Formats: sequence, structure tokens, C-alpha cells
Amino acid sequence: EVGHAHELITDWLGHEPHAFAYPNGNSDDRVRRVLTSLGYHAAFLFDHRLEESKPQDPLSISRLRISASASKDRFALIFSGLHSSLLRARGRP
Repeated sequence: EVGHAHELITDWLGHEPHAFAYPNGNSDDRVRRVLTSLGYHAAFLFDHRLEESKPQDPLSISRLRISASASKDRFALIFSGLHSSLLRARGRP
């Protein structure tokens, strides 16, 4: 699927993409190997974590989801890292 999507996006853009967002944040070593072989430089998880330093693996960059309709208070909560901590405390990755 990744290879086919890569071909479609390359045709549409007129050049190869270099960044990838994992659908639903799902990734594994097999997908990372495919991304590496296709020349991707960065790939984004959906793990609701706020990275405080440069990620160790550029194909496993954390990302937060913030709705365009989020209030300033909700934005502040998510961006503070507290939201991520609460999710982990509830047992979510």
C-alpha cells in the first residue's frame, strides 16, 4: 500500500514525497524499511506525545492532534504535555 500511495503522490506532485504520516499512527519495522527504500526522510506517528528533543529515529516522530476548533484552553492543555501524560496514565500509548 505504501509503495502504491508513493507512486500516486509522486505522479500528483511531480516529484517524490519525503515525509509520511502513518495512517492512525500505526507503524512497524516492515513499513519503516519500505519508507527507507523509497527515500523518505521523516515519518510521523500519532502517539499524542510532545517531544522535547530531536527524535532519535526520523521515521518515528511523535505528533499531537489538535483540532482547528480547539479552544485556547484545550490547545494549552495539549501543548503543555499534560494531555499526553493523562493518556499514558490511562494506559494509552
